[in-house]
Amino acid sequence: MIILSFLFLLTATLYSSVGFGGGSTYLALLLIWDVPYLIFPVIALFCNIIVVSGNCINYIKAGNINFKILTPFLMSSVPLAFIGGSLSIDKEVFEILEKTGKETKSTSQTGKLIQPASAIAELLK
Repeated sequence: MIILSFLFLLTATLYSSVGFGGGSTYLALLLIWDVPYLIFPVIALFCNIIVVSGNCINYIKAGNINFKILTPFLMSSVPLAFIGGSLSIDKEVFEILEKTGKETKSTSQTGKLIQPASAIAELLK
């Protein structure tokens, strides 16, 4: 778990340096470490909120946020994120997406490329 904690810290540092949260990387790390998949969303969301909040504070201090432009995006994204977060995905579906993903030149940086047709074919077996 010490290695996983270090990798989370490294992920947060690297992603926050370019203004992102790192949620997909947290999920990949949790999968690799065989953490129970039901707590994935809680851990990833918590880490994302912490990292992104720090970024938001820095952007506001620097005067880089125009709230007139930002408000419509927040009004639509917050409820839709809640709806998306409340949807559940079975462990089998999650594993199929990981199993049927295609390796690319940039897989080490981006993860596997999801292949919808392969995933649906695997799901229908």
